[in-house]
Amino acid sequence: LIIQGPGVRAELKKAYTGEGMARKDFVTLQHHASGEAFSSLSVLGVLGDSSSGSFTGTIAVDHNAKGTDAYQLSRTLLLSGASRARAVPRLEILADDVKCSHGASLGRIDKDDMFYLMSRGVSEKDAEIMAAEGFFGRFIDALPDSDSARFVEERLSTSLKRICR
Repeated sequence: LIIQGPGVRAELKKAYTGEGMARKDFVTLQHHASGEAFSSLSVLGVLGDSSSGSFTGTIAVDHNAKGTDAYQLSRTLLLSGASRARAVPRLEILADDVKCSHGASLGRIDKDDMFYLMSRGVSEKDAEIMAAEGFFGRFIDALPDSDSARFVEERLSTSLKRICR
């Protein structure tokens, strides 16, 4: 993604799942070639079985890109002891007066959440599916129309049911 020109606003979102022995690798670049522009990148993943994921994201700000506002986030939910993930966020800032940040998290489903759901009669498998679907909730809610949201939600749900078998 190359951002040229003031007032440009770019928001990119990616959701994925990994099952079996899948390997998901993402390398991104948010290059701010001029200032007074905004970019945001969010990558959300759920990995099960012995799948793995890797995210390497770079925000690059040229020396004349004053006023840049850029953000990137990578979040990965690990559903098995054999799944693995890695996040490498990078900032390459050559300008002053910019706002650039990044975040990354890797983790498992909270045990208290699982306990809560299971104490209300939800099976362990269904509780895991519900928690993983909830992980993608904001992503789906942010989609531009209900048809897109329904399509993405169905695809993610189908994959999560296979992962949580």
